[in-house]
Amino acid sequence: MDRPPIIMTNALLFALSGLTALIAVPWYGLSQGYDLWQWLCLLLLFCYCGISITAGYHRLWSHKSYKAHPALQWIFAIGGALALQNSALHWSSDHRRHHRHVDDNQKDPYSAGRGFWYSHIGWMLREYQRDIYHDYNRRLTEQGIGYEGAIYRKVASEQTLHLKYDKYLFVGFKLSR
Repeated sequence: MDRPPIIMTNALLFALSGLTALIAVPWYGLSQGYDLWQWLCLLLLFCYCGISITAGYHRLWSHKSYKAHPALQWIFAIGGALALQNSALHWSSDHRRHHRHVDDNQKDPYSAGRGFWYSHIGWMLREYQRDIYHDYNRRLTEQGIGYEGAIYRKVASEQTLHLKYDKYLFVGFKLSR
């Protein structure tokens, strides 16, 4: 069986983020040290991203468990983008499809039946679902909800390319130095 092509954007995102976490973060800690403000930023962003994925992407958009004010939706959309878990619409769509096809290894986008690696990382590294995502951006724009995907792309690209770390992840570096 031929394997689908690798999605280079995702592979680079994971590689750069992983290398930064494994090399640059400890190096900075050893050479410069982290102060209280930076640890507080880490804790606050960790909680903000976590609650955005749990309460926003998962409960609000995937399961439609409750309704939220548009301002709260924006807050969750930005927090989810900071977590680098794709746009809320894309995440929710995958999650709904996961619940719909949980017993079908071929249709479940991240089926545990295809192995631990596949269900956690592998499904995001190859174009296993090319047919589903083929015309994704056009449909978002037609539905009038393309703004959220644009938020994700902007925040994710700035984080990954290290263009504006001072505004997002490492806000403590600028404020405390």
